[in-house]
Amino acid sequence: MNPRAQSFRLLVRRDFGLLWLGEAISQIGDSLNRVALLWFVYQTSHSTLRMSFVGVVQTLPPLLLGPLIGVYLDRLRKNRC
Repeated sequence: MNPRAQSFRLLVRRDFGLLWLGEAISQIGDSLNRVALLWFVYQTSHSTLRMSFVGVVQTLPPLLLGPLIGVYLDRLRKNRC
C-alpha cells in the first residue's frame, strides 16, 4: 500500500481524526490570534516599529525555549505510576 493511502486510512480512524482536527483548529486559532494582536498594536499606535517589536516578542520564546524544553521532556521518565 502506498504512503498516501496509509495516511488517509489513519485520518479516517475516529480517534486520530478528531485529534488531528482539534490540532488543526488550534493552530488556525493561534495564527489568527497573532495576526489580531499585531493588527491591534498597529491600529492603536500607528507604529510599525512597535508592531515589529510585538511580532519579535511573540516569536522568540518558542524559537529559543522550544529546543531546550524538548530535550528536557525527552529525558524525563515516561512512567510515573
